[in-house]
Amino acid sequence: MANYKDIKGFNVQTLSSNPASSALAAGAWAAGNTMNNLRFSVDVYQSGTQTASMATGGYDPPSGSLAVNEQYNGTSWTEVADLPTAKSNGMGCGTNTAAFTGFGLTTTNVNTTETWNGSSWTSANAGSTARRHGGAFGASAQGIAASGFTAPGSRSPAVESWDGTNWTEVADMNSPRDTSGGLGVSNTLGLIAGGNEPAVTAKVEHWNGTSWTEGTDTPATTTGTVGIGPSTNGFIIGGGSADPFSANTRYWDGST
Repeated sequence: MANYKDIKGFNVQTLSSNPASSALAAGAWAAGNTMNNLRFSVDVYQSGTQTASMATGGYDPPSGSLAVNEQYNGTSWTEVADLPTAKSNGMGCGTNTAAFTGFGLTTTNVNTTETWNGSSWTSANAGSTARRHGGAFGASAQGIAASGFTAPGSRSPAVESWDGTNWTEVADMNSPRDTSGGLGVSNTLGLIAGGNEPAVTAKVEHWNGTSWTEGTDTPATTTGTVGIGPSTNGFIIGGGSADPFSANTRYWDGST
């Protein structure tokens, strides 16, 4: 589902409430098993449950960007097929059986795309604007990659829509930013929350398939969050306005 982005790999936690439950906001966190590879800035994919997820790529400061790919079965993490090229800070969507990762950082910003079929990655058609640390939401064949960092001091407002084969440029965001969180399960309805403009912001923009509209701000400025869920019923997790990052979980019910 939606990615994002700066996940600390020291210890993985899982939400104990059922994602399909109407009582999402009342859930609690419980410690889970650690990942095999310490990293941040990964792409995260989930299938709607906490027993079938995947974390791809990422950044390890001594090594740089990584190609490593791990799957979670509800108990432990297992390494599976690597990316064709080491990459971090990508914008990906999907599940552990069907996903894509677009854009990101190798040693420079890239616009490349790779698709996952459940067992291996395949290089696919590239996007238009090389960038990293953007916001994303959607599914494996219906994704949105929004804004992102293009160069020091520069953030692109560009938004591209993925149809499973090609990227198409669509309406720009109103406020270019990087390191934001996304909620949504298609390329026609979603939101991007927080991020850097370069100052950390609480702004939220909603996508209706055609244009972006500013909505209710997050409770505080936040950056580097993970977004999980649809645009009317999801979570913005972690992040923060400075290091050390926040442990906050914020639940969005579609209006507040």
